[in-house]
Amino acid sequence: MNVAGTALKTAVLSAAMVVMAATATTGTALATPTARPSSCPTMRNPVNATNTATRKQKAMPNSQTLELRSGTISGLEYVWARILNSKDGDAVWVDYSIDGGANWRQCDLRTLGGGVNYGYGLLTSSSSSVCMRAGARPKGSTVSYLTGWWC
Repeated sequence: MNVAGTALKTAVLSAAMVVMAATATTGTALATPTARPSSCPTMRNPVNATNTATRKQKAMPNSQTLELRSGTISGLEYVWARILNSKDGDAVWVDYSIDGGANWRQCDLRTLGGGVNYGYGLLTSSSSSVCMRAGARPKGSTVSYLTGWWC
């Protein structure tokens, strides 16, 4: 497949995941967002973050908990997704919105493994219209889980 075909396939799959995530958490299919941030904010590994806190959480099956975490990295606040009691193959991401959660971009989609239960941190903003939420999909599942928005 050529580069353009691969990019199109990736975009279609990403849009499908957004609709599937909305359907799984609300029971209602939502239209694919039309106005999204042009890109995700700066990302950093939060392994050495200080002043960490859980901003939002969502219970998942098998005694797992999805968390939207925040912390300070080099003097700036970042947020990231984490699964307590994660299993290798679980996926996490952060949804990033610039319009209060009406539309969003999925950022830092990654598959967990090797004992790491979190994704990279996204730089936060002081704007009240910038909101973030954590998302997760257990390995082998067709259901995604989302925390509430944190603005």
